Amino acid sequence: MRMFFYILTILFSRKERKYMFENLSILYAQLIIRGKRTFKSVPTKLKPYVKQALIDLDAGELAVDDEAPATPSNAN
Repeated sequence: MRMFFYILTILFSRKERKYMFENLSILYAQLIIRGKRTFKSVPTKLKPYVKQALIDLDAGELAVDDEAPATPSNAN
């Protein structure tokens, strides 16, 4: 039982949470780049990490909360 609480402490420590957020941010960034997700759909706590990941992947322009309205120039 002691080991269980030790593992929980490790999993939910600040340092481990930061690594988890960084790893999830890379996943979300890839999904945004491929068009499977939008930046608006990213959980609020992850947004700063995802924004930095998109900037690092030279796709910082995708890190916007608002969807661009359809206009004749960008409509599919």
